[in-house]
Amino acid sequence: MVELSEWDADKGRALLRYARALDSGETPTRGPDSAPIPDYIHVDKSKCRPQLTKDGIAQILAEYLAGGSIHEIATRHARCDTTILNQLRKAGIDTTTSDDRVTITKIRQRQKRLNENEIDQLVADYQAGASTYQLAAKFGCHRSTISSHLKARSVQIRG
Repeated sequence: MVELSEWDADKGRALLRYARALDSGETPTRGPDSAPIPDYIHVDKSKCRPQLTKDGIAQILAEYLAGGSIHEIATRHARCDTTILNQLRKAGIDTTTSDDRVTITKIRQRQKRLNENEIDQLVADYQAGASTYQLAAKFGCHRSTISSHLKARSVQIRG
């Protein structure tokens, strides 16, 4: 059994009072966050990675443009691959390369909504012979989105 300090015990009692007040239907006067945070929850700032500086970001961008892979750059800078990928995307760098570098593309991006003019254009392009894959790349959305718009406009889908 772990011995709690008086400070941790006070936090525990405050949380218990808050939970009981919620269970009984009362409106508690103080929330659990107004109680002090136990020592074991505090993160030692010396163990956190420092925030990337502008020079650090510029160095990451230069390394990627010079041919470095995202994973190599992340390892060199002691960051995760996703952090590097996000910095590249914020800088407007296309991370879908045609060379031998492995790229990460599984970060969820905001879903693209097509306006009426774009839908009219994609219908015309599809009827002119473009594939759903080509249209998805052109309009920056998933091919199923293209198919949905075509079906909504009663366009015959090619097999």
